[in-house]
Amino acid sequence: MLAAARFSQTQAMDPRIEQLLRQTPGDRYADVALEGPPTDLAVICAELDALQQLASQRPNRQAQFACEADLACLAFAGYTLGPKPGPDAKPMTAWLLTEAVRRLEPITYREKARFDRVRPSVARPSLGTALPLPNHASYPSGHAATATLMAEILAELSPQDGAAFREDARRIAHNREIAGLHYISDSEAGARLAGMVVDRFRAEAWYRDALPAARCEWGRC
Repeated sequence: MLAAARFSQTQAMDPRIEQLLRQTPGDRYADVALEGPPTDLAVICAELDALQQLASQRPNRQAQFACEADLACLAFAGYTLGPKPGPDAKPMTAWLLTEAVRRLEPITYREKARFDRVRPSVARPSLGTALPLPNHASYPSGHAATATLMAEILAELSPQDGAAFREDARRIAHNREIAGLHYISDSEAGARLAGMVVDRFRAEAWYRDALPAARCEWGRC
């Protein structure tokens, strides 16, 4: 088992991510930082054992795995970022979510590079994966961070659906665990990161300025 290995010792980082990290000018969110993943071997082994148990659920979730690899396919109580022509379109909501995710992305990749955690299926090859292995480190989970961020913003736009949005965010993150791509602690860290980031975004002008129009699209003018 390679549980003590680093991502950078086992895989090469996606060049697009390396370029993104190089080009991000000064990090205005440098103080948004996570604590590291578990380092105790017994804890890591317990997480891997849990993922091994989850692997039996893969056959019934292949369609979800494939769809959720695309940001536009992430579904929250029926809402997605995919094309929505006609009266159901919510363009300001889509802009707000897309801009928030764009700003989250370099923060997530910065933390991934900082902790350099090896993927679970590399630490335990018998685990395998249901999808191709991403070329960036495991911790925190980008899907968990993105889904949680989107759910929190949507809950601000439509509070009555907040519980459903958050449950879908947890489902999206959990699917990545079932697929063998993330440890459970990766998902937990991604959710924590999203919570820190959304609090910062809410204080910024781009977010505050877009919020009223986005709320109107949910009947909250």
